[in-house]
Amino acid sequence: MERNKRQILTEYLVLRTQKGSASAFRQLYELWNEELTQYTAIRIQNPNAIPDVLQEIWLQITKGIVRLKDPACFPKW
Repeated sequence: MERNKRQILTEYLVLRTQKGSASAFRQLYELWNEELTQYTAIRIQNPNAIPDVLQEIWLQITKGIVRLKDPACFPKW
């Protein structure tokens, strides 16, 4: 499977985040938040709930990213 620049950047940012880099996490957020927002909007279908759901998702990512064994799995995770 050929990896694109976004996948490679994601893996790099996940690894840096796992080592405690706040700037890497901010970059990961900027890279993925729009797509995650769109996905959430499709799944939730309640525009008023989307910000709260996104906040909870990012909170769970923050707490759990250190346990992610394969950074390539971040998009599916």
